[in-house]
Amino acid sequence: MNIEYVKASIDDCDEVIDLANYVFSAAHGPTDFPTLLPKLYSREYFMDSIHYIAKEDSRIKAVVGAYPLEMKVMAETLPGRGIGMVSVHPYARSRGYMKTLMNIALEDMRHDGVVFSCLAGQRQRYEYFGYTPLGTLLTFDCNKRNTRHTLGPDFVSSLSLKRLTEKDDALLDAIHQMHGAKPCRATRQRDRLFALLSSWRANVYAISGSAFLGYLIQRGNDITELNLSESERYPEVIKLLLDTLGEESVTVRARPEEQRKIAVLSGFAESCKLRSAYSFAFFDFYRTLKAFVKLTCATRRVSDGSVIIKIGDDVPFTLTVSGGTPSFTPATGHADISLPSMAEAARFFFSWITPFADEQTKALLFLQSLLPLPLSWESADEV
Repeated sequence: MNIEYVKASIDDCDEVIDLANYVFSAAHGPTDFPTLLPKLYSREYFMDSIHYIAKEDSRIKAVVGAYPLEMKVMAETLPGRGIGMVSVHPYARSRGYMKTLMNIALEDMRHDGVVFSCLAGQRQRYEYFGYTPLGTLLTFDCNKRNTRHTLGPDFVSSLSLKRLTEKDDALLDAIHQMHGAKPCRATRQRDRLFALLSSWRANVYAISGSAFLGYLIQRGNDITELNLSESERYPEVIKLLLDTLGEESVTVRARPEEQRKIAVLSGFAESCKLRSAYSFAFFDFYRTLKAFVKLTCATRRVSDGSVIIKIGDDVPFTLTVSGGTPSFTPATGHADISLPSMAEAARFFFSWITPFADEQTKALLFLQSLLPLPLSWESADEV
């Protein structure tokens, strides 16, 4: 049997998608990737990503997709790749194809100067490749009783919801501009915006009063993205959506740096849950760390302080914040915080669990005000 590990060409497109559809349908129910994720699997977009494939005698038996991404953290642009469509034909399992393809993809990322990679999947499976659940995502449970008691039983909204199609250019322009103003976000191409926002079988709504006010992305009872220029109107928009959908309740997601949004939602929502945002691996951890420390200092009050940190065998560094301005300098003294590996460092800085569970953090007010760093990832940008 002849086994090849290669990158897919456009001639492989149909076979790659057929294999992934078969594998995911067998595991999770009916799946059609071009319908589920048009931003990636419309035929015209197929070659914009890298599909690593394993062939047995010229027939594709396994696929790992790597999709170019960018994360903008204020002025810093971090290039990344998302891993998805990991598929192995049931009759070809236990032959090491997925492991080999993942390692090839990771080596290419290192060679190509990629800063981070992200994915969704079973934790222990992907921790072998350096990925771990990180970041912070808040979800608020909101129901009709919450909005009725907040707004009053006779409240009538002056806002309107418009479900968008790819032809609503002016509103999509406004959405693209609003999202692009966020201090931390994935880069979204305007010419693919509707395909991206409507992936995962989502609906996109524009919210307007006398002018454009914001937008939301709805998938079932989950509002995966909701952004308004007037934050006090979140209860009103949620009531309007519940009435439009004929539903009793929805969940609304928020990123950790969206402090005003979190304050308004927490003031009336039935409950709130906190969880990791996505699984990440870093190839340039220090570049990522510096970007998110700057973001944190720009978006919330951080106490002045200084700490010496050592990661693995790397040279220790001093992290200082003075007057809201962070700095990183080499250090020679004894480390205040010692982290045995990059994986441990990623969890220390980017996991929402750190302030609760890490004894080293509890002893330093400076770190309590700084951590966790506000890493997050929005559903529309998942792969």
